[in-house]
Amino acid sequence: MVIKMRRIYFDNKYGYESLAQSIVLQAVKDYIRSYRAVLKNPRNDEAAAMMKECEDFIESRWFRMLCDLDPEELLYRLDREIEAPYYRRT
Repeated sequence: MVIKMRRIYFDNKYGYESLAQSIVLQAVKDYIRSYRAVLKNPRNDEAAAMMKECEDFIESRWFRMLCDLDPEELLYRLDREIEAPYYRRT
């Protein structure tokens, strides 16, 4: 059996931008998920560690290379968004 492969060419500029956006988006999703888990159970060490890891990434130099968002502003807005429903229930 012979399999013929075709070459697929991608424009690297958009590929790298898409990859960078995906990395940042995944960090934000992980931060949100872990923060909510910590709010539900403050003794959840695994979630607290993931939250800290995401914070460290968002405040890192690599994050600033991947996007032009302000890390402090992003964390502030995420915290407000995550905490709002929690405090409305209590």
